[in-house]
Amino acid sequence: RSTINDHVLKMPRGAQVIYPKDLGAILILADIAAGQKVFESGLGSGALSTALLRCGVDIVGYEIR
Repeated sequence: RSTINDHVLKMPRGAQVIYPKDLGAILILADIAAGQKVFESGLGSGALSTALLRCGVDIVGYEIR
C-alpha cells in the first residue's frame, strides 16, 4: 500500500505540493479532529485531502480548472 510520502513526493504533475513534514503542523494548527466537516478549496496535489481523510474528516472540495 502506498503512503502519503509516496503520493506527494513522486507526483508527475506540477501541482503545489504540501510536504508530509508540513501536514501535521497544518492539522494541529487548524484543530482538525475526526468527524469534522472541512471545506477545502484549491485541492492541488491532494496531499492535504489525503491527510484529512486519514484523520476521519469529511471533505467537500472545490477546484476551478
